[in-house]
This record gives sequence, C-alpha cells and structure tokens, in this order.
Amino acid sequence: MLRILEATDDFEVTWDDPADAEQRWEFDREHNHGAMTRFELDVGCRLGEVGMSAPSVVVNGRLYTSRANFKFPAPPRDIRSLHFNEMWSDVYRPAAIAAAREILDGDYDAMGDAELAAALPALIDRSTEGLVATMTPVFTMFLTLAPLIQFCKTHLGESEGQALQREMLQGLPSETTDIALTMEALAVEALAAGELLDGLERGQHETLRSDGAHAAFFEQFDAFIERCGWRAALWSDLSTPTWAEDPAVALAMIVRYARDPETRPSTAIDRAKAQRAAAIEQVRERLPDEAARAELAEHLERCEPYIAVREERAHWQLILVGALRRPLMELGRRFAERGLLAQPADVLHFEASELVALEAGEIDGPSEAMHRLAALEHWRTLEAPDAVGSSEAQGPNFADMGFDIEPPEERVSADGRVVSGVPAGGGVAHGRARVVHNLEEAMLLEPGEVLVTQTTAPPWTALFAIASAVVTEGGGLQSHSAIVAREYGIPCVVGTRVATSVIPNGAMVTVDGRAGTIRID
Repeated sequence: MLRILEATDDFEVTWDDPADAEQRWEFDREHNHGAMTRFELDVGCRLGEVGMSAPSVVVNGRLYTSRANFKFPAPPRDIRSLHFNEMWSDVYRPAAIAAAREILDGDYDAMGDAELAAALPALIDRSTEGLVATMTPVFTMFLTLAPLIQFCKTHLGESEGQALQREMLQGLPSETTDIALTMEALAVEALAAGELLDGLERGQHETLRSDGAHAAFFEQFDAFIERCGWRAALWSDLSTPTWAEDPAVALAMIVRYARDPETRPSTAIDRAKAQRAAAIEQVRERLPDEAARAELAEHLERCEPYIAVREERAHWQLILVGALRRPLMELGRRFAERGLLAQPADVLHFEASELVALEAGEIDGPSEAMHRLAALEHWRTLEAPDAVGSSEAQGPNFADMGFDIEPPEERVSADGRVVSGVPAGGGVAHGRARVVHNLEEAMLLEPGEVLVTQTTAPPWTALFAIASAVVTEGGGLQSHSAIVAREYGIPCVVGTRVATSVIPNGAMVTVDGRAGTIRID
C-alpha cells in the first residue's frame, strides 16, 4: 500500500515514523509529472521499490523517493562483460517486449469483473519487471560513456569538452527519430491526397477510414499505431489516453507536418548529422597528435549506440506504462456500467489493492473518487519543493560522476528576468514562450515558439521540429528532452525546477543552451 502522509499546503509533513524525517525524500520532476492519481502513484512507487531499492512516500499527491540506498538493478555476472548494446539487444530488450506483450495481449474479455480487478496488482508487477529490464543496462552504459567524457574534459576543458562530447554522439538513427520520420512519411502521403488532408484537419477520421480511396494511408497509419500507439504520454501518466485509444493527437501532428514542410523532422535531423560531423572534425583538429585522434575514434565507436539504446529503452518504458491502461480502463468501463463509478476514468483514483473491494461494493466508488479528485485538483495548484525531510543529499550524485551538471541554487534572478538551469546545448534562440502542462496543450505550439514544460517523453518528439527551443523543469544532460533537442539542433535548458510557474505564457524569451539561461524580455 502507498504511504500517504499528511502535510500542509506548504509541504510541512507529519511523519508517521520520526526516523523518516531524518531522510531526504526527493521529487523526480523528469519522470513524475506532478500530483498524480492513486493508481499512477501505485505504479511509480512499485518501480522505485523493486527496481532501485528506493522506498517512496506520498505528500500532497506527489511521489517523494529516498535515494539513501538507491542502486541500479545489476546484470548477472555472466553478462557484465557484454557491451551495453549487446546487453540491451540480446537480453533486456526481449525481456521488456515480452512483458509489454503479455499485458497488451491479455484476454481480458474472458475475465469476470472480480477476476480482472484481482489481476491488476500482478499486471503492475509484470510491468515493473519489464521496466526493471530497461533499467538494468544503465550503469554499464554510464561506465562505457565515462572515458569519452573524461577524454573530452582533459583535451577540451570542462564545459566545452562536455558540450562537444554530446554533439559527437548526436545525429545517429534512433527509435525516436525513426518514428518522427515515419510520421513525416505519413504527412507526405496525406499531402498527396488533398481531400484526405482536408478531412483529417476537420477531424473526420472515421469517415475517411471507411472510404476505400484512403486505404493505403490508413494501412500505414495502423502499422504506425501498432508500433508505438500504446506509449504513455509521460513515464508516470496513466490518465491521458494513448494514441492507440485516441489517435487524434498523432493525426493532428501529421497534418501539421503536411501543411508546414519547414517543421518536418528530416530537416532538423539532417542538421544534427551535419553538426555531429563538424564537432568530430573540430575535436580532431584540436587534439595534439595521431595517438589522441586514434583514441577518440575508439571511444566514439564504443559509445556510438548510446543515444539509440537510451531512446529505445524510453520507448519500451512508455509502452510498459501505457499498456496498463488496457486492462485498467476495461475495468473502469465495467464499473461505470454497473454504477460502481460515475465514469470509467474514475478507476484511476484507486490503488490496485482497492479494486477488489470496489468491485464488491465495499467502497462507495462515486463518492470516494469525487473526494480524491477534489484533493488532487487542489494539490495541483501547489508549488512542490524538490525534497522533504532532511536537507542533506543522500545516495548517488550523477553530477559528481561526470554524467550531469548540478542545477544552480539560484534558479531565478533577483529581478525575476532570468531563469537558470542545466545547459543542454544548442546555441541561442529567441521566441515566444508556450507554457504547457500536457501533450494536448503542447499541440498548440506554433512554429518558432519556445516549448516550456515540466518534462518531455518520446511522444512529444514531433514537437521538437516545430519549437525553436525547449525548456523543462526536470531532467539533466542525459534526459530525453536534452537528447532530442540536440538531435534536432535546437537550444535546450533542463532542470530549471520553476520554468512553468515563472515564465509567463506568451512572453518573449531568449534561451541560451550553452549558458543554461532563459531571459524573459
């Protein structure tokens, strides 16, 4: 069961165990999108406890995790010598896919309501097993990347070395960029049939699908949805329908690519390839001799799959989360039909362990769901601190290990005009801020605007071709937001913690991806 602690709106916690007040409990802004429903909290808590030995508490609807005993799941000894790419492709990718397929292919129609309710905890466990598989190669990846990071720091300096190291690994094929290019190909197909594009823009999806003249497009689109349609919008988000359930967002993005060729991913991806080649040549020219250049080539060869593996891991992580919506929303639909809930989505307001009691009528579902939703809506208005409990850092520090940069303590200047975070690269861009809190809002992004949000995940990638820059509250140098911004060659600042509350929507801003600053003009 979740440990839900009482707290004031200022996050002053009433600890049920005084020893816990001596620990530091941290809020992960990259993977937890804010105050969450009970079911979302249940899934997130399970992953932390099982996958990384990191217990969690819930404070004002947010998941705070202790990193005191944090550790990545370790591969068994007999495969630790494998390169991370082999480890992922031969061992852990198949395990993640198997878990996702087991959840997606379950015969839930054959289950009674009580049986399906009782199955949800085990399905969360199966999702967690798949997620742990995606996490197991991580430390091996870090160990492989570390020598390249150190090499670049030694020969190029701390700041510039890290920036050039990142640029030398961008512009290579990955699951994320390939999916974006698939959407672009669908846009070209739609553009070739003017009436199809017009109908998609008007939202006439079902009418168009029944017209045999557009069968080729929908056959390709269905294959696209089969590939990535069950991805959650964010790692912790089970509230937003996936593209498999509601393809409207995916189709709307395809329409945008068709209407505005300048925003298509191929342009940005080609730019990233050119930047990669230029960065490698620049580094080679600055190295002292052929021995150093040969060493660079060896590092790059070993690290070349790094982005591809990171992005494919993220792809399957989101499917493993999104797949849980299939049995969960089926149960919610049945409960709503029986009057146990007011609407199917209310099932999200219950922990998995409560669903059997809800099915048996032991919980007043409509009343309890309404009560929990009201609390959640209030908690979402609160400004959450980075941590509760002890102020002393505990657990691994990835900045100290060379894989990240600590965000500045002063995140907003005295005059409120400059927001600071972790510089993720990409130069400087000037544009109008579009502050969004979910993927649906993000669809309002116009070409050249600066995307300002809490975090992003692979389903957001299509927007990077439209944005002039990206600013997030969560994440670090190796976060999805930072990696994909570099792939698209646009400035990015991550780890600001406060961007969505400090930067006014519609304000003109200047984003400096090298300095890690956002100036509000």
